[in-house]
Amino acid sequence: MIARSHTEITQDLYSQKLAELTQLPIETIKNAVLSESQKQRRQVSRKPYQEQQPEPKKQDFSKKLSALEIAEVRLIYLVLRYEEVNDFVIQHQYEFNNSELGAIFKEWQTYKQSTDNPTISGFIDFISDDLKRIIVAIEMMQMPDYYSSKELEDYLSRSIKEKQAQQLQKLRAQLNEAKRQHDEQQELALTQQIIELRRLLN
Repeated sequence: MIARSHTEITQDLYSQKLAELTQLPIETIKNAVLSESQKQRRQVSRKPYQEQQPEPKKQDFSKKLSALEIAEVRLIYLVLRYEEVNDFVIQHQYEFNNSELGAIFKEWQTYKQSTDNPTISGFIDFISDDLKRIIVAIEMMQMPDYYSSKELEDYLSRSIKEKQAQQLQKLRAQLNEAKRQHDEQQELALTQQIIELRRLLN
């Protein structure tokens, strides 16, 4: 099962846990995983070409993130460490723009209700493999543990502006459609909404 893991980080994480549980040397576990991985690759290579399906591309949470996604990754990092940050997100009813990070936040709430001693390692065991991959990637980023209230407020403000920008884009598309249909009343209503949103963004 460890050999089927998609990343070396995940394999190392589970190898270490297995070594602790079995009291076997970590190198013994890693050698066994390496041997099994090579065996599985040989089996795949022997399959007919048409049977081999490409794996779906997954987002790399250490590269090519938008400014908002970077802020939300940082926010999740802090949520997992500080109860007051978790409370801040709940209090402000923050909705994550990134659906996977939003799912992690919801799963963290469920996990905390299921245990008296929530830990990051326990949470990794609790969540699905896809979300587990993201948590491991975030943990490997080695972000600073300290934070300020201003930092949290900045994340909240950035999220609001991003959602307003997305709404503005939708309204512009609706305005173009109203113009195409010569709906003057709808044009006026949408133009007023656009002006108000642009004022807020500025």
